[in-house]
Amino acid sequence: MLYCAGKSKAILQYYFSDKKTKKFESNLVPIEVETIQPNSLGVCWRFFGQGVNNSAFYELFACGTSPSFKFNGIGFDLYMDGVQMGGSEYYYRSGTNSVSRVDQMIPTPGLVTSGNCDCLAECEIKVIKDNKVIFSDKGDCPLKFTVTCDDDCPENSHKCKHNRYPGYCCVPCKETGDRLKNMANKVGR
Repeated sequence: MLYCAGKSKAILQYYFSDKKTKKFESNLVPIEVETIQPNSLGVCWRFFGQGVNNSAFYELFACGTSPSFKFNGIGFDLYMDGVQMGGSEYYYRSGTNSVSRVDQMIPTPGLVTSGNCDCLAECEIKVIKDNKVIFSDKGDCPLKFTVTCDDDCPENSHKCKHNRYPGYCCVPCKETGDRLKNMANKVGR
């Protein structure tokens, strides 16, 4: 999609999972914005425990939302979102099993490590002008962005005159509407 055709400037505002807004401005218009956002959902988890059939310690990394263990009569099977992980012979000795959320996959020396943290892949945003990348940035998913042109306001907002620079402000329609409804509900009580 082309942004800011017939305008003099494009302003890209975006943020990754940290929600810290970043800005890129370009006088080279119109621009295209391309995003790369992996489809993996959930977070990464590290299962840890000692194998039932030997004295080795194991760790398995897996992505999902609901990690758990299920006792099978001999040891604990590993599950992610209701799906058994590691196969039918892969289970931990009772009392040694634990699971914790991790921000990255760092194999522990001396442990047998398997699985991955592919759900933690980075998102990327690119600004393209005439089939050439003029700007790019990467960060932890998810990625959200808006593009405005010249002194226009972002989509789903309203431009209001303001006595400070730059002489206007942009008011988000949904947020303002929700506040008005909330005030009306309080007054109506």
